[in-house]
Amino acid sequence: MIVIGIAGPSCSGKTSVTNHLAHVLGASTLHLDRYHMKDCKRPIVNGQESYERPEQYNHIEMLNDYKKLPEQNYVILEGFLLFTYPKLLEQCHYKFLINLPYEIQKERRLSRSIAKDNIFTNGRSKNAEVGFLAHGHEEWLNFGEKQKNVCDMVLDGTSPVPDNVKNILNFIGVHHVS
Repeated sequence: MIVIGIAGPSCSGKTSVTNHLAHVLGASTLHLDRYHMKDCKRPIVNGQESYERPEQYNHIEMLNDYKKLPEQNYVILEGFLLFTYPKLLEQCHYKFLINLPYEIQKERRLSRSIAKDNIFTNGRSKNAEVGFLAHGHEEWLNFGEKQKNVCDMVLDGTSPVPDNVKNILNFIGVHHVS
């Protein structure tokens, strides 16, 4: 089983690339966002609660779910801080980070976060979105940016999703997918 890891800042295209790649490869996916702990401690950063810390995700549960997957050719693990967890990092045969300038992250995040009754269309609370604007980039620099040091390739989050998928396929040596 070949495990592909995809990390990157908020709105960089991680999930879009993961889902497209999974479709092409017939791979299972596990998304770190699914393992966010709702009742965890949220430190105050720049006056807002932070939702952007490694200790706020149950990476051990994600690892356990990965180990329960049936044998298959490919699995894709995806998440904001995926490579900050050594036990998940060591599972990945290939590691990709999708990079995106903060101004574009912010623009994308706001465009998909239209509020209605204090709940945004992306399912996040108003507090999470206000918090991201207050400290999302700072938290990425503190906890996420260092993931570039362990990845095999940095992808451009401004590139179209199919282009990034093609770059991954080329890197891992998959040139013909049936």
